[in-house]
Amino acid sequence: MTSVVESNETTTKIRLWGCDDNITSAVKALMFGELVKLAIPVVKHYQSDLFHDALWIEKLTGPAEFYFIVRTWGTHIGTDFDIVKAITNGNQNDENMKAYKVNLTCEDRTWYVRFTII
Repeated sequence: MTSVVESNETTTKIRLWGCDDNITSAVKALMFGELVKLAIPVVKHYQSDLFHDALWIEKLTGPAEFYFIVRTWGTHIGTDFDIVKAITNGNQNDENMKAYKVNLTCEDRTWYVRFTII
């Protein structure tokens, strides 16, 4: 079970899993669940994008920094900020769109994910 350990207007830090320095499938699954929570209220079309997001997350091998965008017409996940800028600039009419910088970290054998609205 995940738990929010820190939150303010722009950033939320969530404890995912503790007991191992290695990224496990449990860490990845719990983080994906948090991404789904962000997407559900926003994405009305192409919810199948979340499948591709899960495949992308599966390739993570340790702590990571990446971007996640939710909008009416789907999601985007990745590390290229130029793509994030292009998507957000091209979807300015989508009042529901949100872009996040995501930091996955391991601190003292406990995994956390931090979402910062950008």
